[in-house]
Amino acid sequence: MDSTLLDNLGAPRFETSKPLLVAGISERCTHENGGAGIPNQWQQFHQKVDAIPARIGKIAYGVCCNGDDAGNFDYIAGVEVDDFSDLPREFA
Repeated sequence: MDSTLLDNLGAPRFETSKPLLVAGISERCTHENGGAGIPNQWQQFHQKVDAIPARIGKIAYGVCCNGDDAGNFDYIAGVEVDDFSDLPREFA
């Protein structure tokens, strides 16, 4: 990865949206792994995204959820879906 600092990085954009159902590749991020697996998750996601049923659109989301008091959390690289009922076990 290119570690060059960006001087012209735009300000973050905050939006209010309707609730979303997001399905994709999930991994637990801890202090021990420091989120090092997130880039690998995105590689896996791009290889498997077409197998996610009930997908809505083509926008991908990175979701942090299920945080704990120690700062650990689940990270999902995924897409919006309209239903979880046919979701294969490999996806969260």
